[in-house]
Amino acid sequence: MHIAPLAIHAPLRTRKVALIRRRLSIVGLAASALACVAMPAQAHATAPTQLAAQASIQSSILSSIMQAARQPTLRATAHPSRNVLLLLSRPLTVNLNDQRVEDIFGYIAETTGVPLEIHYLSDTLDSGIDPDWRVTMNITGVPALLLIERLIDKAYRELDPISRYEWQFAGEGRFEIGPLEQLNRRPKVELYDVRDMLFVIPNFDEAPEFDLSSVLQSGQGGGGQSPFSGNSDTDVDVAPESERAQTIMDLITTLIEPEEWSVNGGDAASIRYFQGSLVVSGPDYIHRKLAGYPFWPSSLTRVGGREGIRLLPATSTRTAP
Repeated sequence: MHIAPLAIHAPLRTRKVALIRRRLSIVGLAASALACVAMPAQAHATAPTQLAAQASIQSSILSSIMQAARQPTLRATAHPSRNVLLLLSRPLTVNLNDQRVEDIFGYIAETTGVPLEIHYLSDTLDSGIDPDWRVTMNITGVPALLLIERLIDKAYRELDPISRYEWQFAGEGRFEIGPLEQLNRRPKVELYDVRDMLFVIPNFDEAPEFDLSSVLQSGQGGGGQSPFSGNSDTDVDVAPESERAQTIMDLITTLIEPEEWSVNGGDAASIRYFQGSLVVSGPDYIHRKLAGYPFWPSSLTRVGGREGIRLLPATSTRTAP
C-alpha cells in the first residue's frame, strides 16, 4: 500500500523554493567567507577544491529541502472535527489482497494521523466489526474517508446483512466507526429552525375582474361604479401550521434511517415540533444526514452519500460536534 502524491499549489511552491534558495545563498557565502579567513596562507592552493566540496554539500542540502517543500501541509483550523475531515481528505492508493480489516484501518490511521475509534467484535462486545475479516479491494487516488465508506458498505454486504455500519463524530473530533447499535448509544439533542419552510405564499386564483369600460364611463360623467366585479371574498385554504410541520417530519422519518426513528418502532432517534423548530434527539450520523456539517471541507464534496441529505437548512441552531 502506498500513498498517491499530493499536488501543491504552484505559486506557493515557487515562493517557498525561492525563499529557500535566498537563505541557502546567504548561508553559503557566509560559510565560504569564514573558511577563507581561517585558511592558512600555505593552504590557499587547495581553496578551489574546498569550495567545490562546499558547493556540492550546499546543492545536496538544497535538493533535500526542495523535496520537503513539495510536500503539502494541511492548514489546521480551530474546529477539531473539521481538522479530522481535512486529514481524511488525503488521497490514498491501496491494493488490498486478502488483508485483515484491522490492519487496513490501522494503515489509514497511521497515514492520515487520525485516531480511529472502531468497535470490533470481542469477548466483551457482541456487536461490531470482525477484526479478522479479510478484504480484497483496489483503490486509486481516493480520499481516505471514501475508502472508509467503501469498507463500511462492503462490511454490510459481506459480514452481516442485518447489522448496518456507519461513521460519526463522538465529540471533540473523535472519529467513530461501528454498527448502528453501538453508535446509537451517543444521542444528542439539536433544534432546527424550520419557520421559513412552514411559510405559505397564498395563491389567489380567483381574483376579481377589472372592467376598464366602467372606468372610462365614470370619467365622462357616469356613475361611480366600481371597476371590479366577481367574488373577491373567496377564502384561500391553507393547512394549519401543525399539519405542515408534520409533513416535514414525515418526510424526514421516511427518507433518513427510517428504522431508527421511534415513530417507526426504532429506539435511536425521535423528532418533535415546537414553536417553529424541530427538536431532534439522535446520534451524530442522524444529524449529519439531516442537515450536514457546516464545516464540511470542499475537497470532500464528492465523497459518498453520507455527507448529508440536508433536508433542513444548513443554517440551523445545531451545534457542531
